[in-house]
Amino acid sequence: MRWRKMSPRAAAHFNGIRDIAGALSYCDILRMKCKSLDPRWHLMAHARQHGNKAAARLYQYSVLTVRKWRRRYEARGLAGLHDRSRAPRHCPHKTSPEAERRVFAQRARTPRLGASRLEREFALPPSAGAIQRILHQHGLTRRRRKAHERRRDPRAIGAAWPAHLLPWPQFM
Repeated sequence: MRWRKMSPRAAAHFNGIRDIAGALSYCDILRMKCKSLDPRWHLMAHARQHGNKAAARLYQYSVLTVRKWRRRYEARGLAGLHDRSRAPRHCPHKTSPEAERRVFAQRARTPRLGASRLEREFALPPSAGAIQRILHQHGLTRRRRKAHERRRDPRAIGAAWPAHLLPWPQFM
């Protein structure tokens, strides 16, 4: 984190919080996510009084960023200053609900078949990988048994049979 001196004009702008924000740049304050300072609101107040260029110079941000936040603030008020989600709003290549319903219906009729056989034998529209993903997301897949669960353990065989009937001496 960079520590630097703040200009007297900038320090006076912070009014009651000079001791906290005086040594930090605006970027450092945002990185700390300090809720009590609410630096974007201060930036907007300064931009409305002195203009975008002066606010950008004071808070060490580009004029384009100040202009973007100011437009958001004027359009939506304080809600416009909150961080917006960066998550995608839609997925253009997502499997359609109709295709998913067809996969569910076919899986209900043939519950023992996997994704590749469902695609191959019934010519379902999505790929085998997409069918597998759909089945897994909706909990319609079964976990494969582990190798040690399938293997016949000699001790389990010995426990299941009376000792005098076993032909192997290690069980007696």
